[in-house]
Amino acid sequence: MNPQVDLLNKSATIKITALTKKIIKKNKDVVIFTAGDFDFDTPATSCISYITQRAALVVLND
Repeated sequence: MNPQVDLLNKSATIKITALTKKIIKKNKDVVIFTAGDFDFDTPATSCISYITQRAALVVLND
């Protein structure tokens, strides 16, 4: 493969999805809001942002 491929940044969605898989392997409950369509009514965008920030803090402090 061309070495320049390594210079590309992974998308935030891919990074978060990989992180969620690590959390799931620790047998922790996870709700993933990164990719795909929700199969339920979603809260306001600001609420999702808050939840995402809080989840990131939990992961980083774990």
